[in-house]
Amino acid sequence: MNVFNVKCPSSITIYLNGSYDNEKIVKVIDTIDVFDDIEVMISSKSLASKIYLNGILLIGNNLINKAINSFFNYTKLPPHGVSVKIDKKVPFELDSNNFDSIAAGVIM
Repeated sequence: MNVFNVKCPSSITIYLNGSYDNEKIVKVIDTIDVFDDIEVMISSKSLASKIYLNGILLIGNNLINKAINSFFNYTKLPPHGVSVKIDKKVPFELDSNNFDSIAAGVIM
């Protein structure tokens, strides 16, 4: 079994309403140094992929499963079971891309 640890950066868009010295503030975009940590384990024995978010098994067809399938389809490598453990540190309410950066981390 191969294990890889990846940090997935997240960009957060902050919207501010109001004004400062009669200049209206419409939007501020900033990137913070907060990362979702993922652990990717590749099994040579199993073909089933499992995704855990903060210890809870995610069920259903989601973006991360699509990233795993796309990786194997693109590389023409034989599919393996991939287990992804996500330690989500960026709150969903603040994370504008939710699982996009995690899916990119899985492909990396």
